[in-house]
Amino acid sequence: MKTPRANGDKSRTEPRGPAVWENWTASLRPKPSKSADVPVVEVPLFTDAPVYGEPTDGYGPYLLLNAERDMSLWRYAVPRPAIVLRAEGYLAPQYEFEEIAQEIAALLSLSLGLRLKPGGVSRHFWPGDPDPKGTPTARPVPQPVLLTSYRGAVLPRVRDRKQLDHDNLVSRLWLVQPEDAAALVRAARLYQDAVWIAESQPELSWLMLVSAVETAAGDWCRAKQSPRDAVLEYMPELEKSLAPCGDDVVQEACKLLAPLIGSKKKFLVFMDVDKFCPPEPAQRPKKLIWQHSWARADMEVSMKTIYNYRSKALHAGTPFPSRMCEPPTKPDGTEFVEVPPFDLNGNESIEETPMLLHTFEYIVQGALCKWWESMIPKEQAAEALRPCSG
Repeated sequence: MKTPRANGDKSRTEPRGPAVWENWTASLRPKPSKSADVPVVEVPLFTDAPVYGEPTDGYGPYLLLNAERDMSLWRYAVPRPAIVLRAEGYLAPQYEFEEIAQEIAALLSLSLGLRLKPGGVSRHFWPGDPDPKGTPTARPVPQPVLLTSYRGAVLPRVRDRKQLDHDNLVSRLWLVQPEDAAALVRAARLYQDAVWIAESQPELSWLMLVSAVETAAGDWCRAKQSPRDAVLEYMPELEKSLAPCGDDVVQEACKLLAPLIGSKKKFLVFMDVDKFCPPEPAQRPKKLIWQHSWARADMEVSMKTIYNYRSKALHAGTPFPSRMCEPPTKPDGTEFVEVPPFDLNGNESIEETPMLLHTFEYIVQGALCKWWESMIPKEQAAEALRPCSG
């Protein structure tokens, strides 16, 4: 999407970023002295993970407050308003606050690898408000509901302790180009929803994690390759067929077709161990039979299998194999297994069910964070780079 912007006496058109990015960059522009006061809201962010730390600055018009004070609540796997987002609004109309809260929660969910959803606005501070402490408010927004299973955690990693002040990606969001920021938010929201529903609907979580990677891979390939080159790589005959119509028609046809082709190849290239696939986890089960191989050829086979299951689920209604949706176990009492248990009936081979959902979530979160890091200008990259959470 593009939107006209004022630039002195001239108007120009720039790519539009997501609301969280637009508000951030708007806060950096010079303001007349009379517009120093801006509306501010507070929004609770719900999570089921223990949250430590509290960043005091570095988020532009946003502030993250750690509301977790009762340590005893951490042992309950229920979503709590553990973080409060305080946001200054530089956009109009002010309903953008809800969108900003959704996007901030999604980006933090991806950056830190935890379940995080916003509630409604709980307090606002309006310019001219006689009470400097703000006004409590109750917006008609349903609180997030997290459904769990009696079987054990499907994604135990996202319930681990998270250090809020370890995030170095959201704090660099304003450095990302607007079109990339828009794709990043779309991918982050898919990841956010995938981990939120994983305990009750793991088959759907698989689909959403694959879609998150597809969103990232499409944006990454767009930045690397022109629509014409991308289309003609798969359909070289198109240029010859449309040549009598003129080069402008070829260009327009390629622009329309580019988003529709090569999605599987983009997915596989993006998830290659030499591209964005993260390194193997630091903590792994001891026995090799409980580990997924991180060798390039083995990982490629697994990603092809996963993408094929994605296609069957979308186009034929065939769900992901149930064995890939099981909660992981700790056979030796140390670390969770990365692959499904042996099928004693011989119905499915290791190649058919290559990894558990919690293993794929680790890979997707790491890959998306590495892609995010690649968007940050090189002069800022040294500050933003950090090991993927895991």
